[in-house]
Amino acid sequence: MEFKKLVLTGLIQSKIEKVSVTNGEIFTMDMKIPKVNIKGNYIMKGNVLVLNLDGKGPFNIDLGDIELGFVVKSKRVSRDSEEFFEVQSVKTNVKHLGSLHVKFNNLFGDNETLTDSANDVFNGMIYWDLCVQLLKKQWMLHC
Repeated sequence: MEFKKLVLTGLIQSKIEKVSVTNGEIFTMDMKIPKVNIKGNYIMKGNVLVLNLDGKGPFNIDLGDIELGFVVKSKRVSRDSEEFFEVQSVKTNVKHLGSLHVKFNNLFGDNETLTDSANDVFNGMIYWDLCVQLLKKQWMLHC
């Protein structure tokens, strides 16, 4: 799965709940986000559950009641007599996802009926964790 031209909205409502620092260079943060909307274009080829997908086009994802954990590893660097933190790595953990609604257009080419049915299956899933695990790596690559 590949995402392009992403537009995220709703992050301004984010609230950092907790921050701790270890050894002056490792930052651990917990964040809550009431809702986020992600729009863009996708290319998807492969199998999800029992569906053989081969589509591309616009998509829209609404997420609600999100709790994230971050671990940011950095190192101190000096440039022009000023000190900065240079980020070495960021690890993200989706701790909680209260709601998820997806709309992928053209999942099966021009077959709108099959595309609508697949979106209904995705949105009817009871276990958000499964959806998160399927999409998590791609989200983190593009966020």
